[in-house]
Amino acid sequence: MLGPFQNALRPGEIAVEAVVPPAAGTASGSYLKLERRVGDFATVGVAVALETSGGKVIRAGIALTGVGGSTIGATEAAQALTGQPLTAETIEQAAELAAQAARPRTDHRGSAEYKRHMVRTFVLRLL
Repeated sequence: MLGPFQNALRPGEIAVEAVVPPAAGTASGSYLKLERRVGDFATVGVAVALETSGGKVIRAGIALTGVGGSTIGATEAAQALTGQPLTAETIEQAAELAAQAARPRTDHRGSAEYKRHMVRTFVLRLL
């Protein structure tokens, strides 16, 4: 992925396969989007996917949209959850790391500080 509405395919190339590994535990996930009106581009969007087993997170993914030049994988936030139980402490840490991963810009939809705050809030709600 190079940026919004761009990819790394060259002329004449076509993507023919996407490999998604099967869940090793119980899979769950959700997405929250802040938008000015329904159907608008996200001012802030957060997606969380988890796999849990034995009371612990065995695989996690957190992605952010609308808060950077392209989709942002909040890998440090996801890594902070992996191998841990979902507790108030681990959730708080993941939310803070996700907010730090955001690269928002101030514009007519809100300040960079507000957008970063919303990333943190959405991660807390989703987890």
